[in-house]
Amino acid sequence: MNNYCLIGNPVKHSLSPIIHNFFIFNSKINAGYVAFEVDERDFENFVKFLRLNFDGFNITLPYKQKIFKYLDEVDDVAYEIGAVNCVKVSDGKLTGFNTDYYGIVKTFELFNVDLFDKEIVVVGCGGAARPLFYYLKGKPYKNLIILNRTVEKAEKVASEFELEKVKIISLSHLEIINNCDIIINASSIGLDNGVFMNLKLSVNDFAFDMQYKLNGLTPFLKEVEVDKKSDGIYMLILQAIKSFEIWNNKSYNFDIKKIIKHIEG
Repeated sequence: MNNYCLIGNPVKHSLSPIIHNFFIFNSKINAGYVAFEVDERDFENFVKFLRLNFDGFNITLPYKQKIFKYLDEVDDVAYEIGAVNCVKVSDGKLTGFNTDYYGIVKTFELFNVDLFDKEIVVVGCGGAARPLFYYLKGKPYKNLIILNRTVEKAEKVASEFELEKVKIISLSHLEIINNCDIIINASSIGLDNGVFMNLKLSVNDFAFDMQYKLNGLTPFLKEVEVDKKSDGIYMLILQAIKSFEIWNNKSYNFDIKKIIKHIEG
């Protein structure tokens, strides 16, 4: 039997066990997937436990960077992003990957998003934004606007990823952003009180929220007027598929709409 899991803190609302156990059932393999809420003081010992007893695991906040020092190898993409969300365990060796990047790429493909000569706005530059900036690096967009509470932090991240044609703006000036082509929320705004910025933003092509909400729109997407929009549920499922493929050395063709229906119950 293969053992898989998610580690992080908190994890009680995570959909990962539902998604991965759907994969397990439909691929007819003998395996299981659970979520562990791991205290930071126990993190090192818990990784040792996983090394000995598990075949693979996902990592969520706040450990996507902390895990690096315990890995034997790191995939090139994960190394350049600076975050790991998937680890494969093989003969006691831990190899780190970043499948969030794959989830972003495939979500944009799924919605036929064309970046050529487009004005792109990204809200936030924390950990969730790192695979997005890696994806945007070198793309033929017209210009990129990053909004963040701390301008200096955004400038540092933009430099780290060698992003071109970038303008950094304080998040407090979000109301001046209107009629961009693509807008992406990589922040946690709205998670606490259900309100994003209490604005109405007009967007030309596509709005993408890395947050997700079952049966309805996220606070961010409620405030964006655009025909084509998506929350992070596709990204979550697509990155999970990639993790499952890495662990099992096999490609899978799961029906995403069936997975969403399964999640919604």
